[in-house]
Amino acid sequence: MFFLSFTEDQSSWNMFSNEVVSPIQAVYKKREQEIAAKDAEENRKIDELRKQAQNDLEHWYNERNKQMEQKRQTMKIEEDNLRTHALEKTTKTSCDWSKVISLLDFTDGKQFSKSKRDLTRMKSCIFNAKRISESKKLENGI
Repeated sequence: MFFLSFTEDQSSWNMFSNEVVSPIQAVYKKREQEIAAKDAEENRKIDELRKQAQNDLEHWYNERNKQMEQKRQTMKIEEDNLRTHALEKTTKTSCDWSKVISLLDFTDGKQFSKSKRDLTRMKSCIFNAKRISESKKLENGI
């Protein structure tokens, strides 16, 4: 039969001896230490990821600003060239239709919406005017 022995050095009346409680407490302490170590590792990895994300974001913004600045410069140069080309005075008395055509946008005009107007007739009229003026030049020899 199993009898509990009571000694005076035991602090409480329990069915478990200190030897049984100590390994359980040791396992709990070990588990708490493992959890604390995993939490610390997880927090360290999260901090690293945040730093890397911040660096990536700064790099992206820097690249974007560089590209936008280059685009601004390119557009400014093109606009200046367009202005100087448009402001060139010709010695001709008639309209220079090639200049007008160079200012038109002839990209895909098949996409119409109610907010945009159909400009194909206008563009075809300008092309016809250019052809007529070129044919007159050939007839006159000028």
